[in-house]
Order: sequence, then structure tokens, then C-alpha cells
Amino acid sequence: MESAAFTEFDVLLLALSAIGFGMWLLIKGGDATVDAASAIAEKFNIPSLLIGFTIVAFGTSLPELLVSVNANFKGSAGIALGNVIGSNIANILLVIGAAAFVYPVIADRKEIRNDTIAMLVVSGVMTALLVAQQGISSSIGLLMVGALFAYVVFQYIDARKKAVPNLDPHIEHKPLWQSGLILIIGLAGVALGADILVRDAITAAKILHVPDAVIGLTVIAIGTSLPELSTSVVAALKKQSGIALGNILGSNVFNILLIIGVTAALKPIPADQITPEMASVDVWVMLAVALLMGLMLLIRGKIGRITGFLMLALYIIYIVGTYFVYAGA
Repeated sequence: MESAAFTEFDVLLLALSAIGFGMWLLIKGGDATVDAASAIAEKFNIPSLLIGFTIVAFGTSLPELLVSVNANFKGSAGIALGNVIGSNIANILLVIGAAAFVYPVIADRKEIRNDTIAMLVVSGVMTALLVAQQGISSSIGLLMVGALFAYVVFQYIDARKKAVPNLDPHIEHKPLWQSGLILIIGLAGVALGADILVRDAITAAKILHVPDAVIGLTVIAIGTSLPELSTSVVAALKKQSGIALGNILGSNVFNILLIIGVTAALKPIPADQITPEMASVDVWVMLAVALLMGLMLLIRGKIGRITGFLMLALYIIYIVGTYFVYAGA
């Protein structure tokens, strides 16, 4: 008995170590992907507003995409759903909270209006899908991806109208081949990190008898939100709050429409993977914090340090509460 217990504990330690390594790969791979994609976009003079909402948001959402698709194919769609819901909650309370605590997040209300409304609408759609508890079919997944594509095209057309051409001949860019190579390496790092994270998170969950949804809502959600956290905090330190906001608004839209959309399109998410707690608590928390941030941005146009601190405190309360809700289920 002691030998078996020791073996199980040994496996748990290895799994936790692998989770840490997977998170590190996700962060490094995500950073490289975003930097390379941004360099390519700038070289071809794609508007910065579009870069922030699409390329940076897509780059930092890649971990969630790969983790969710991987988890769904392994029969753990609860991790996929929990990952997206948990990441969207973490993006607002943890990431924006931390960014605002470092330096007040100030927004141009007109400039971020469309993106804020888009985030609120897709959060409402996600809530309706989970509350219905009918699962998410491949056709719904394809509709979600199509809606994202249409919105990105709209953003591109709108951004091109507002863009000011860069006519400075002295700006130097990295060679295209170099940026392309870094992009490929970054994507490979994200893919490998996602695979390691999912495999060992499931292993740890089974050993600890923790539901998949809890792992998705907490450990994996925080781990895959680290690219957004690092990007947004650095932006706040440089007093570039617009980058932090664009990154989070875009990431939350991508998380729902792209990640859940692609995941369901490739393999339908069955209804039995939507836990009662997820439908009655977690998705409503996601919608509530989205509304909270949306109202602050659209009405005040600012998230100050005290608000940022309160958001961080709320996130800690949510994480602790999640454990007890699922532990008592």
C-alpha cells in the first residue's frame, strides 16, 4: 500500500512539474508568436488598431485554442468549456485588474465602443448556450467562426478608413524570413506547451479526484491567460493602456467565437460536459464581470488603481469559491 501511495505521489509531482513546463512553453511561444506576427503586420502597413484586436488577440488566445481542441478530442470537453469561461474571467478580473493596479487604464470611449459591445454580445451568446444545456453542435460552431470572420472583416474595413499611412522611409523592419521563422517556432512552442498542459492537468485531476471543469476554470485558465497578463502588465508599465484593453477585449471575443467555435466544429461538445455548476454559476460570473468592465469603459472610460485592486480581490474570492462549489457538488 505504501509503495502504491508513493508511486501515485511521485506521478503527481511529475505531472505538476510538467504543467509548469507546459505553462512556460505557452508563455514563451505566445510572446514569440505575437512579436513576429506584429512585425509582419507592420511591414505590410496593416493598421495598429487591427493588429491589437486581431493578431495580438489571436496570438494570446492560441494557448486556449489548442488546449480546448486537444481536451475535447481527448474526451474532456469540460476542460475546454471551463478553460474559455475561466480565461475570460481571468482576463478581466486578473489581467485588467493587475494592469489597472500598475497604472490606471484609460480608454477612448468612442474608439473601444464596438469592441466592448462585441465582447458583451458574445458573452451573452455563450451564457445562453450553456444555460440551455443542449450541448454545442458543429453547425453552431461553424456559425460562431463565421461571425468572428465577419466581425474581423468589419474591423479591417473600419480600421483602414482611420489609418494614417506610414511614409517614414527610415523605419527598419526585420527580414520577412526571420519574422516568419520566429512565428513558426512560437506556434510550435504554443502547440507543444498546450499538449503537455492538457495531458498532465488531466493526470493531476484524476489523482486528486478534482473535476475536469475545476481544472479548466482555474489552473489551465490562469496558465493560458498568462500571455495576456504579461502583455497587458508590460503595456500598463509603459502607460499604453490601449494595448492592454484591445488585447483583452479581442481575446475574450476570440476565446468564445474562435475557440469554442472551432472546438465544436471539429467535434461537437456534448450536453453532459456542461456541468450544473458551470451553467448556474461560472458562466454567469463571466457575463457579470464582462458587464462590469463594459459599463466602466463605456460610461467612465477609466479603470483606476483602487478598482484594479478590488478586481484582483474578487478574482481570488472566485477561485476559492470555485473549489468549494465543485468540492461540495
